[in-house]
Amino acid sequence: MKVFCIGFNKTGTTSLKKLFENNNFKIGNQYEYESMINYVVEDNTKVIIDKIKKESGDIFYQDIPFSLPNFYIELYKNFPNSVFLLSVRDNEKLWYESLCRFHKIFFGSLNLQEIKSKNEEINRVEEIRKKYLLDIMKCDETNPYDEDMLKNRYLTHIDDCERFFRDKKNIFGKINIKNEKNTIEVLEKLLNKPILNKKIPHLNKSKY
Repeated sequence: MKVFCIGFNKTGTTSLKKLFENNNFKIGNQYEYESMINYVVEDNTKVIIDKIKKESGDIFYQDIPFSLPNFYIELYKNFPNSVFLLSVRDNEKLWYESLCRFHKIFFGSLNLQEIKSKNEEINRVEEIRKKYLLDIMKCDETNPYDEDMLKNRYLTHIDDCERFFRDKKNIFGKINIKNEKNTIEVLEKLLNKPILNKKIPHLNKSKY
C-alpha cells in the first residue's frame, strides 16, 4: 500500500512520518524526492512517477514533491488505489507563521540567499527553497514570503484537494494531528487496520 500525504509542509508531516514508521511502513526517501522538485517545475513528473512505481511494499510519502499543488492529480492517475492524506493546521495564519519560523531557523534568514557556499547540502536546500517559493508558490523574489500570496495558496490547495477527492472518500482523508483521536480514526478507516501506537509523536515543531 502506498500512502501519500498531500498536505503542505509544516502541517505535521514529520510527525505523521514517524507514526507510519512506528506502524511498519517504509518511508519514501525524502532527500531523493525533494531534490526532484525541478521535474515538477518543468512539468516532467513522469520521472518521479516512474521512481515511485519501482518501489514496493507499504510506503508512506510526504513533503516535497508530494505536498506540491496539483501533484496529487498525477499521483491519483497512476496510483488510484492508494491512500491520500490531506494534513492541515487550524488555520492559514498558524501555517504561515510556522513556515516562516522554520525557514528562519533553518536558513538563518527569510531573504533568499545567493548560493555561494562550498557546502553542497546548503546549496541543495537553498535551491529547493527558491524553487518552492518562486516557481511553485509564485511569490516574487523581492517578497518571497508574501503573506497574502502564501496564505491564499494554502487555502486554495485545501479547497482543490477536497473538491478533487469529493467522490473518492474511501481513499481520501483530511486530518489535523492536533485532533489526535480523529486522526487515528481516519487513518484506521482508510488503512482498514488498527494503528499500533495511537499516540502521535509531535516532531519538528518550530517554537521560535
